[in-house]
Amino acid sequence: MNKPFFTIGVMCYNEEGSIERVVKNVFEELGELAQLQVLIVDDGSTDKSVELVKNMQAQYDVLDLIAKPENVGIGGTLSSIYTQAKGEYVVAIPGDGQFDICELIPFLGFKKGEFVISNSKTAEMCKAFSDFFIKIGSADRWVKFNFLSVFTSEYDKYDHAKALVRLDKHLATIKAMGDPKYAQDYIRKNIFS
Repeated sequence: MNKPFFTIGVMCYNEEGSIERVVKNVFEELGELAQLQVLIVDDGSTDKSVELVKNMQAQYDVLDLIAKPENVGIGGTLSSIYTQAKGEYVVAIPGDGQFDICELIPFLGFKKGEFVISNSKTAEMCKAFSDFFIKIGSADRWVKFNFLSVFTSEYDKYDHAKALVRLDKHLATIKAMGDPKYAQDYIRKNIFS
């Protein structure tokens, strides 16, 4: 039986007290159950988080690191996870150790196209995010990246139900765009306005 290929994206900002434990737990709990890429996105930490992750890379050959020079926020961090993910499935977790990685075990049998996100945002945001990704379902990774970039930065500013209806009308246009900045501006203006 083929193991599912998961990218576990770990959002890190000044997590020197927990990042080693989080990474170790991911490999201990999921390493035998799934093919993994563990992708740490450090969002401009000023502590020793990056140094600790670099040291762990000698132990784990599927541990990748993106170290941003300055803090750009959760939207930029999630976008980095999603665009640099190598796995069929992408999960985002916080690097502070508050998420129990064992909670992912029942979900390792996902069907192709399903998406999971776990972070400290509200359940409402996760539900809205899920609704949008179901609509986008068959879209390519580029469309999903641009949509995710806008979704995370505009979340508190729009009516989710209206945005879902608008998405149907504009999905083909978004898929045809080649410039990410133009696509994100278009999504902001036509979906989340």
